[in-house]
Amino acid sequence: ADLQLLLGSLESLKRRLQDVSKQEQEEASRVEARLRHMEALVRPHTSNSVIKWNEARIDTLLVDYLNRAGYLDTAQLIAQEADITQLVDSHVFTDAQEVADALRARNCGPALAWCLANQGRLKKAKSHLEFRLRVQEYLELAKAGRRLEAVQYAQQHLQPFALQNMQELQRAVTVILFVGREAAPPTYQEMLSDSQWDALLDLFFQDLFKLHSMPPCAPLIVHMQAGLSALKTPASYKSDASHADPLSDPAFQTLAKGLPFAKHVHSQLLCSVTHSMMDDNNPPIVLPNGYVYSQKAVEMIKA
Repeated sequence: ADLQLLLGSLESLKRRLQDVSKQEQEEASRVEARLRHMEALVRPHTSNSVIKWNEARIDTLLVDYLNRAGYLDTAQLIAQEADITQLVDSHVFTDAQEVADALRARNCGPALAWCLANQGRLKKAKSHLEFRLRVQEYLELAKAGRRLEAVQYAQQHLQPFALQNMQELQRAVTVILFVGREAAPPTYQEMLSDSQWDALLDLFFQDLFKLHSMPPCAPLIVHMQAGLSALKTPASYKSDASHADPLSDPAFQTLAKGLPFAKHVHSQLLCSVTHSMMDDNNPPIVLPNGYVYSQKAVEMIKA
Protein backbone atom coordinates (compact mmCIF):
# COMPACT_ATOMS: atom_id res chain seq x y z
CA ALA A 1 0.00 0.00 0.00
CA ASP A 2 2.84 2.36 0.87
CA LEU A 3 4.57 1.51 -2.41
CA GLN A 4 1.38 2.24 -4.39
CA LEU A 5 1.00 5.56 -2.56
CA LEU A 6 4.61 6.45 -3.37
CA LEU A 7 4.14 5.52 -7.03
CA GLY A 8 1.01 7.66 -7.17
CA SER A 9 2.88 10.62 -5.70
CA LEU A 10 5.72 10.19 -8.18
CA GLU A 11 3.27 10.03 -11.12
CA SER A 12 1.59 13.21 -9.89
CA LEU A 13 4.97 14.93 -9.56
CA LYS A 14 5.96 13.77 -13.05
CA ARG A 15 2.77 15.27 -14.56
CA ARG A 16 3.35 18.57 -12.78
CA LEU A 17 6.96 18.71 -13.98
CA GLN A 18 5.84 17.96 -17.54
CA ASP A 19 3.30 20.80 -17.36
CA VAL A 20 5.97 23.16 -16.03
CA SER A 21 8.38 22.11 -18.75
CA LYS A 22 5.74 22.68 -21.43
CA GLN A 23 4.94 26.14 -20.08
CA GLU A 24 8.64 27.06 -19.97
CA GLN A 25 9.11 25.95 -23.59
CA GLU A 26 6.12 28.01 -24.70
CA GLU A 27 7.37 31.09 -22.84
CA ALA A 28 10.88 30.66 -24.27
CA SER A 29 9.40 30.40 -27.78
CA ARG A 30 7.44 33.64 -27.27
CA VAL A 31 10.50 35.46 -25.92
CA GLU A 32 12.60 34.29 -28.88
CA ALA A 33 9.95 35.46 -31.38
CA ARG A 34 9.72 38.88 -29.72
CA LEU A 35 13.48 39.30 -29.70
CA ARG A 36 13.58 38.54 -33.42
CA HIS A 37 10.80 41.08 -33.95
CA MET A 38 12.72 43.79 -32.09
CA GLU A 39 15.99 42.85 -33.79
CA ALA A 40 14.37 43.41 -37.19
CA LEU A 41 13.96 47.08 -36.34
CA VAL A 42 17.68 47.74 -35.82
CA ARG A 43 18.90 45.85 -38.89
CA PRO A 44 19.54 47.71 -42.17
CA HIS A 45 16.08 48.05 -43.65
CA THR A 46 14.09 49.44 -46.52
CA SER A 47 10.95 51.56 -46.36
CA ASN A 48 8.83 48.47 -47.07
CA SER A 49 10.35 46.55 -44.17
CA VAL A 50 9.67 49.49 -41.81
CA ILE A 51 6.05 49.65 -43.01
CA LYS A 52 5.67 45.92 -42.43
CA TRP A 53 7.16 46.20 -38.93
CA ASN A 54 4.84 49.10 -38.05
CA GLU A 55 1.82 47.17 -39.34
CA ALA A 56 2.75 44.27 -37.06
CA ARG A 57 3.12 46.71 -34.16
CA ILE A 58 -0.33 48.21 -34.80
CA ASP A 59 -1.87 44.74 -35.06
CA THR A 60 -0.22 43.83 -31.75
CA LEU A 61 -1.72 46.89 -30.03
CA LEU A 62 -5.14 46.14 -31.50
CA VAL A 63 -5.10 42.48 -30.44
CA ASP A 64 -4.06 43.44 -26.90
CA TYR A 65 -6.92 45.95 -26.70
CA LEU A 66 -9.48 43.42 -27.96
CA ASN A 67 -8.26 40.81 -25.47
CA ARG A 68 -8.66 43.27 -22.61
CA ALA A 69 -12.15 44.17 -23.84
CA GLY A 70 -13.17 40.50 -23.85
CA TYR A 71 -13.30 39.96 -27.62
CA LEU A 72 -11.01 36.94 -27.51
CA ASP A 73 -12.23 35.25 -30.69
CA THR A 74 -11.82 38.40 -32.77
CA ALA A 75 -8.38 39.01 -31.28
CA GLN A 76 -7.33 35.46 -32.10
CA LEU A 77 -8.49 35.77 -35.72
CA ILE A 78 -6.53 39.01 -36.20
CA ALA A 79 -3.43 37.53 -34.56
CA GLN A 80 -3.53 34.45 -36.80
CA GLU A 81 -4.18 36.46 -39.96
CA ALA A 82 -1.35 38.89 -39.16
CA ASP A 83 0.95 36.05 -38.00
CA ILE A 84 1.66 37.69 -34.63
CA THR A 85 0.41 34.96 -32.26
CA GLN A 86 3.86 34.82 -30.62
CA LEU A 87 3.95 38.59 -30.15
CA VAL A 88 0.74 38.86 -28.11
CA ASP A 89 -0.38 37.49 -24.73
CA SER A 90 -3.66 35.96 -25.82
CA HIS A 91 -2.95 32.83 -23.76
CA VAL A 92 -3.12 34.92 -20.56
CA PHE A 93 -6.62 36.13 -21.34
CA THR A 94 -7.78 32.71 -22.55
CA ASP A 95 -6.73 31.11 -19.25
CA ALA A 96 -8.40 33.93 -17.29
CA GLN A 97 -11.68 33.79 -19.20
CA GLU A 98 -13.20 31.12 -16.94
CA VAL A 99 -12.50 33.19 -13.82
CA ALA A 100 -13.83 36.40 -15.40
CA ASP A 101 -17.02 34.71 -16.63
CA ALA A 102 -17.61 33.19 -13.19
CA LEU A 103 -17.26 36.56 -11.45
CA ARG A 104 -19.72 38.09 -13.92
CA ALA A 105 -22.09 35.25 -13.00
CA ARG A 106 -21.67 36.03 -9.25
CA ASN A 107 -19.50 32.99 -8.55
CA CYS A 108 -16.22 33.26 -6.59
CA GLY A 109 -15.23 29.58 -6.90
CA PRO A 110 -12.91 29.69 -9.96
CA ALA A 111 -11.32 32.93 -8.72
CA LEU A 112 -10.53 31.35 -5.34
CA ALA A 113 -9.05 28.33 -7.14
CA TRP A 114 -6.91 30.72 -9.22
CA CYS A 115 -5.73 32.42 -6.01
CA LEU A 116 -4.77 29.05 -4.53
CA ALA A 117 -2.82 28.08 -7.67
CA ASN A 118 -0.91 31.38 -7.59
CA GLN A 119 -0.79 31.80 -3.82
CA GLY A 120 2.96 32.38 -3.52
CA ARG A 121 3.15 34.98 -6.29
CA LEU A 122 0.03 36.80 -5.08
CA LYS A 123 1.40 36.96 -1.54
CA LYS A 124 4.64 38.41 -2.86
CA ALA A 125 2.65 41.02 -4.80
CA LYS A 126 0.67 41.84 -1.60
CA SER A 127 -2.63 41.03 -3.28
CA HIS A 128 -5.95 41.51 -1.45
CA LEU A 129 -7.96 39.53 -3.99
CA GLU A 130 -8.47 36.36 -1.94
CA PHE A 131 -9.58 38.37 1.10
CA ARG A 132 -12.04 40.38 -0.99
CA LEU A 133 -13.41 37.17 -2.53
CA ARG A 134 -13.90 35.63 0.91
CA VAL A 135 -15.66 38.78 2.12
CA GLN A 136 -17.99 38.66 -0.89
CA GLU A 137 -18.92 35.03 -0.24
CA TYR A 138 -19.61 35.93 3.39
CA LEU A 139 -21.80 38.85 2.30
CA GLU A 140 -23.75 36.67 -0.13
CA LEU A 141 -24.56 34.26 2.70
CA ALA A 142 -25.69 37.16 4.88
CA LYS A 143 -27.85 38.65 2.09
CA ALA A 144 -29.47 35.25 1.56
CA GLY A 145 -30.59 35.26 5.21
CA ARG A 146 -28.15 32.50 6.21
CA ARG A 147 -26.60 34.44 9.07
CA LEU A 148 -25.37 31.49 11.10
CA GLU A 149 -23.57 30.07 8.07
CA ALA A 150 -22.15 33.54 7.40
CA VAL A 151 -20.72 33.75 10.92
CA GLN A 152 -19.23 30.26 10.63
CA TYR A 153 -17.76 31.16 7.24
CA ALA A 154 -16.19 34.32 8.69
CA GLN A 155 -14.62 32.36 11.55
CA GLN A 156 -13.13 29.81 9.16
CA HIS A 157 -12.09 31.92 6.16
CA LEU A 158 -11.88 35.57 7.26
CA GLN A 159 -10.12 35.23 10.59
CA PRO A 160 -6.74 34.32 8.98
CA PHE A 161 -6.73 37.78 7.30
CA ALA A 162 -7.34 39.67 10.56
CA LEU A 163 -3.80 40.98 11.05
CA GLN A 164 -3.43 42.46 7.56
CA ASN A 165 -7.03 43.63 7.01
CA MET A 166 -8.43 44.36 10.47
CA GLN A 167 -10.32 47.52 9.52
CA GLU A 168 -12.00 45.98 6.48
CA LEU A 169 -12.71 42.80 8.43
CA GLN A 170 -14.46 44.79 11.16
CA ARG A 171 -16.65 46.51 8.56
CA ALA A 172 -17.47 43.16 6.96
CA VAL A 173 -18.52 41.66 10.31
CA THR A 174 -20.62 44.72 11.15
CA VAL A 175 -22.41 44.88 7.80
CA ILE A 176 -24.49 41.82 8.71
CA LEU A 177 -26.49 44.08 11.04
CA PHE A 178 -27.67 46.20 8.09
CA VAL A 179 -28.67 43.45 5.69
CA GLY A 180 -32.21 44.09 4.48
CA ARG A 181 -32.38 47.57 6.01
CA GLU A 182 -32.84 50.67 3.86
CA ALA A 183 -31.34 53.03 6.45
CA ALA A 184 -27.86 51.53 6.31
CA PRO A 185 -24.89 53.98 6.26
CA PRO A 186 -23.45 54.65 2.77
CA THR A 187 -20.32 52.57 3.46
CA TYR A 188 -22.37 49.45 4.20
CA GLN A 189 -24.81 50.12 1.38
CA GLU A 190 -21.87 50.08 -1.00
CA MET A 191 -20.57 46.80 0.46
CA LEU A 192 -23.99 45.19 -0.06
CA SER A 193 -24.47 46.50 -3.60
CA ASP A 194 -23.90 44.46 -6.76
CA SER A 195 -21.16 46.90 -7.80
CA GLN A 196 -18.80 44.88 -5.59
CA TRP A 197 -18.76 42.17 -8.25
CA ASP A 198 -17.47 44.67 -10.82
CA ALA A 199 -14.81 45.78 -8.33
CA LEU A 200 -13.75 42.15 -7.84
CA LEU A 201 -13.47 41.67 -11.59
CA ASP A 202 -11.29 44.78 -11.89
CA LEU A 203 -9.11 43.63 -8.98
CA PHE A 204 -8.68 40.20 -10.55
CA PHE A 205 -7.43 41.70 -13.81
CA GLN A 206 -5.12 44.08 -11.92
CA ASP A 207 -3.49 41.12 -10.18
CA LEU A 208 -3.43 39.12 -13.42
CA PHE A 209 -1.54 41.91 -15.18
CA LYS A 210 0.90 42.21 -12.26
CA LEU A 211 1.71 38.50 -12.27
CA HIS A 212 2.43 38.58 -16.01
CA SER A 213 4.28 41.95 -15.95
CA MET A 214 1.68 43.53 -18.22
CA PRO A 215 0.72 47.22 -18.08
CA PRO A 216 -2.56 47.93 -16.28
CA CYS A 217 -3.81 50.10 -19.16
CA ALA A 218 -4.01 48.97 -22.77
CA PRO A 219 -0.96 50.26 -24.72
CA LEU A 220 -3.30 51.28 -27.55
CA ILE A 221 -5.04 53.72 -25.18
CA VAL A 222 -1.68 55.10 -24.03
CA HIS A 223 -0.57 55.68 -27.62
CA MET A 224 -3.83 57.42 -28.49
CA GLN A 225 -3.75 59.60 -25.39
CA ALA A 226 -0.16 60.65 -26.12
CA GLY A 227 -1.09 61.66 -29.66
CA LEU A 228 -4.29 63.44 -28.68
CA SER A 229 -2.57 65.32 -25.87
CA ALA A 230 0.07 66.58 -28.31
CA LEU A 231 -2.66 67.89 -30.63
CA LYS A 232 -5.10 69.20 -28.05
CA THR A 233 -5.40 73.01 -27.95
CA PRO A 234 -8.23 75.37 -26.92
CA ALA A 235 -8.70 76.23 -30.60
CA SER A 236 -9.75 72.62 -31.26
CA TYR A 237 -12.96 73.17 -29.32
CA LYS A 238 -14.07 76.31 -31.14
CA SER A 239 -16.96 76.16 -33.61
CA ASP A 240 -14.76 77.44 -36.45
CA ALA A 241 -11.93 74.95 -35.80
CA SER A 242 -10.12 73.64 -38.85
CA HIS A 243 -11.40 70.31 -40.16
CA ALA A 244 -7.76 69.30 -40.59
CA ASP A 245 -7.52 69.20 -36.77
CA PRO A 246 -8.54 65.69 -35.58
CA LEU A 247 -9.75 67.12 -32.29
CA SER A 248 -12.40 69.16 -34.05
CA ASP A 249 -14.29 65.85 -34.32
CA PRO A 250 -16.61 65.21 -31.31
CA ALA A 251 -15.51 61.56 -31.14
CA PHE A 252 -11.86 62.54 -30.65
CA GLN A 253 -12.90 65.25 -28.18
CA THR A 254 -14.55 62.57 -26.07
CA LEU A 255 -11.36 60.46 -26.15
CA ALA A 256 -9.27 63.49 -25.19
CA LYS A 257 -11.50 64.44 -22.26
CA GLY A 258 -9.39 64.85 -19.13
CA LEU A 259 -6.09 65.08 -21.04
CA PRO A 260 -3.96 68.21 -20.65
CA PHE A 261 -3.67 70.77 -23.41
CA ALA A 262 -0.49 70.71 -25.47
CA LYS A 263 2.02 73.40 -24.54
CA HIS A 264 2.98 75.37 -27.63
CA VAL A 265 5.43 78.12 -26.69
CA HIS A 266 5.87 79.34 -30.26
CA SER A 267 3.13 79.61 -32.88
CA GLN A 268 3.55 77.61 -36.06
CA LEU A 269 1.98 78.62 -39.36
CA LEU A 270 0.85 75.89 -41.69
CA CYS A 271 0.10 76.65 -45.34
CA SER A 272 -3.41 75.59 -46.31
CA VAL A 273 -2.31 74.84 -49.89
CA THR A 274 0.91 72.86 -49.48
CA HIS A 275 0.31 71.81 -45.85
CA SER A 276 3.94 72.63 -45.17
CA MET A 277 5.38 74.74 -42.38
CA MET A 278 6.01 78.43 -43.05
CA ASP A 279 9.41 79.55 -41.77
CA ASP A 280 12.49 81.49 -42.90
CA ASN A 281 13.03 79.13 -45.81
CA ASN A 282 9.37 79.21 -46.80
CA PRO A 283 8.10 82.59 -45.54
CA PRO A 284 4.41 83.58 -45.41
CA ILE A 285 3.13 86.00 -48.06
CA VAL A 286 0.02 88.14 -47.64
CA LEU A 287 -2.02 88.47 -50.84
CA PRO A 288 -4.14 91.55 -51.71
CA ASN A 289 -7.29 89.66 -50.71
CA GLY A 290 -5.94 89.30 -47.16
CA TYR A 291 -5.21 85.56 -47.31
CA VAL A 292 -1.80 84.26 -46.23
CA TYR A 293 0.01 81.51 -48.11
CA SER A 294 3.55 80.20 -48.13
CA GLN A 295 6.04 81.31 -50.76
CA LYS A 296 6.09 77.82 -52.27
CA ALA A 297 2.30 77.88 -52.58
CA VAL A 298 2.34 81.27 -54.34
CA GLU A 299 5.01 80.06 -56.77
CA MET A 300 2.97 76.91 -57.38
CA ILE A 301 -0.19 78.93 -58.09
CA LYS A 302 1.69 81.32 -60.40
CA ALA A 303 3.12 78.41 -62.37
